Amino acid sequence: MFNRAHDNDLLDPALTEEVFRWARSAASSPVFFFLISVPLAFVSPTLACVKWFGAVPYQALYLNPRKPADADSLLG
Repeated sequence: MFNRAHDNDLLDPALTEEVFRWARSAASSPVFFFLISVPLAFVSPTLACVKWFGAVPYQALYLNPRKPADADSLLG
């Protein structure tokens, strides 16, 4: 839905491509960590829970350093 709204210029304020790509990756990261943890839960439920803590370093080491300067003003 976020992609469709961006493609049809329905977002207010309109996002730059850089902010849009960053926001899309930030929004899809919980889905990624969930999808990875489901098969792990069959092997080890504890390992699946530990996998969820991987989202913290992902946010701190990958997403935050790549955050565009104008993201806060456009997404705020």
